[in-house]
Amino acid sequence: MATGSSPFVWNILKGHGYEIVEPVPSLFTFNLPKNPICKLMGLSVPRASVRIKDSKIQTDGPVLITHWGLSGPAILKASAWGATILADRNYETQILIDWLPDVTVDSIAALRDEMAKKKVYSNAIFE
Repeated sequence: MATGSSPFVWNILKGHGYEIVEPVPSLFTFNLPKNPICKLMGLSVPRASVRIKDSKIQTDGPVLITHWGLSGPAILKASAWGATILADRNYETQILIDWLPDVTVDSIAALRDEMAKKKVYSNAIFE
């Protein structure tokens, strides 16, 4: 039964024999105080893979680097699905981010082979 954060309702339910699972925060951004990645604030990627280390929590989606840490749908999903794990760890944990989950070794090799013969100044991106 989802009752929100009403201690009044919890007490009624306890009186009827229900067990109350202590709620924990969910849907929050990850605060990374003084982490050098924050210097890239404003940078976002449309699809990254986020994993909470030593857990089964893994999410995919956009990630935004902010002036205080990380945000975006993939981060919010990780905080929601990992809410109890993160609370148990006192909100101190390591996360692993694959910023380019769709890039494979083969695709990099193919790009290298394709671009190896081109001159930097002849590509439209540098004109």
